[in-house]
Amino acid sequence: DKLNKPVVIWFPGPPSERWELSVYKNIKNGHLIKFFAHGHTIRYLKERGFEVNDISPGVDFKHFRKIETDVRKNYGISENDVLLMSCGRIIHGKGFEFLIDGFNIASKRCSNLKLMIVGDGALRHFLENKVRKMGIENKVIFTGEIKNEQLVKYYSAADIFLLLSQYESFSIVVTEAKACELPIIATNVGGVPLQIKDGKNGFLVEYGDINTLVDRILYLVQNPDIRKEMGKLNREEIINKYSWENAVEKVLNLYNKLLQRRKKIIFVIPNLGKGGAERACANLLAHLDKDKFENICIFYDRNHVYEIPSHIKVYNLDIPGTKNFLNKIFNSIIRIWKISKIIKQEKPDIIFSFMNRVNLAVIVSKLLCGNDTKLIISEHNTPSFQLYGKLGKATKYLIKNLYLKADKIIAVSEGVKKDLVKNFGINEEKVTVIYNPIDIEKIQQMAKEEVTEHPWFKDNIPIIINVASLTKQKGQEYLLKAFKIVREKINCRLVILGEGDKEKELKHLAMTLGIDNDVAFLGFQKNPFKFMARASVFVLSSLWEGFGNVILEAMACGCPVISTDCPSGPNEIIEDEINGLLVPMKDEESLSKSIIRIIQNKDLAREFSLNAKGTAEKFSIKRIIEIYENVLYQ
Repeated sequence: DKLNKPVVIWFPGPPSERWELSVYKNIKNGHLIKFFAHGHTIRYLKERGFEVNDISPGVDFKHFRKIETDVRKNYGISENDVLLMSCGRIIHGKGFEFLIDGFNIASKRCSNLKLMIVGDGALRHFLENKVRKMGIENKVIFTGEIKNEQLVKYYSAADIFLLLSQYESFSIVVTEAKACELPIIATNVGGVPLQIKDGKNGFLVEYGDINTLVDRILYLVQNPDIRKEMGKLNREEIINKYSWENAVEKVLNLYNKLLQRRKKIIFVIPNLGKGGAERACANLLAHLDKDKFENICIFYDRNHVYEIPSHIKVYNLDIPGTKNFLNKIFNSIIRIWKISKIIKQEKPDIIFSFMNRVNLAVIVSKLLCGNDTKLIISEHNTPSFQLYGKLGKATKYLIKNLYLKADKIIAVSEGVKKDLVKNFGINEEKVTVIYNPIDIEKIQQMAKEEVTEHPWFKDNIPIIINVASLTKQKGQEYLLKAFKIVREKINCRLVILGEGDKEKELKHLAMTLGIDNDVAFLGFQKNPFKFMARASVFVLSSLWEGFGNVILEAMACGCPVISTDCPSGPNEIIEDEINGLLVPMKDEESLSKSIIRIIQNKDLAREFSLNAKGTAEKFSIKRIIEIYENVLYQ
């Protein structure tokens, strides 16, 4: 850190618990350090809170290959002898005593067995005495230490390779032996099962199980064709998975990631609450590459629904929203002052804000700082429709005059971009459209959960579902009127998930229309996907949108979709009559006909559902995050 130099550390095995581990724990979160390992060491380190890259050691398979060798001749081993080989430091834990005990029994049952132990170490003298006492000294050869470049001759001379250690994270000698087309017998410890598939390219035995060891040795001795087949499989695996070229490329990529200094980004948003912008921000925080970006969040309050990732640095202003006009102004001034103070302190490369009123506060905060930090603002709604009343007019005026100060504006749909360009005079080149991402895998996993909140989902009666805030924007009054028409013709029910200031008015309307017994208002649900997955049709009745993320979520759940053709977003997701239906706004007759059509036509519903899942894939979090990362790194 003092030299500002990146460091890549390889763990060939687990670090010592006594002192090494504590040292590494102190540096494991440093932005200039990366760890890599393979085999059992990966699991060991991850269990202790390390972020480790899985990179296997390579093998020079052009060097380590079966070759002609005079090793057998030099050691007096005949062509008819079956040569077992083991290689390594002759020390405690490497299993040489277990090997010799097993070989002693096997050699009494098969007279043409020979054992070659390549290596040296503290136990060699003890093992030589053990062999003499057993009377098999003419069958066991201790070669002593052999230089690495000469090892290929010894592997090529052998018929079977054995590694019987009490622990191995990942064995280099096994990869070398496999490259030389040897079948392997190894102990079932540590990361060895990653290298040996029992019965396929060798055999695994439990340490100390001498009977199984002897059986496996004799089986391979008696079946030369199986030895040959296992050897070929081992060679193929090494060439395909364990080349040094691949290993070197991965390590260099890891180092180059460190060389690219992480960009520091400050995200500003009121909270990670219930809205689409909040969900989009939560997805960005969770999925942006931590190697490229250091993310910091400024929140107005702590009313979060979505989880804040543990690696995110957080500033809580603790200034929540208020309905009082004078308090709004006072709170805005305090927020702007606090945000500018944090910007001066953190010196970010990028400031990224969400939602128009927050965007305006951040623009002013940056102007107060007087620095050249790149400012990206994002617009998640259609301002021309969203902003109304005196405060709305004032906000529109500020957008026209202050959005020009931003370096880039992210619009969540082409419709939002057109609105900004046409109605607010924003330069078209300054606006980039990036659709909101959806985490398809997570949605589909959550959709599998059982619905216990309401008994209707256990009945065999079609359910129409709407997931949206209960506000003027979402147009649920037209959905209720459409449902009354549908209910008069077919037996079905309507479930509405969401909260908002129109809840009482909508419930009263349901009673007035005489449909309240078939309409359920279930409030905000943290997991709406399990409801969507069990509904017959999803309906979005909005008067305007920024994008309509909930349409994609319903599609990912396999639920057929109907949406009003409102500005902006739905017609950028739904291809009418292909993956869903678009209907005019405020038209309960058209909406009711579309609902009845999908409920009564199972084949059509199935077709829309299948096509819609393909549409959802286009907005997958992986694809959208890549677009965001490219924009942020420009």
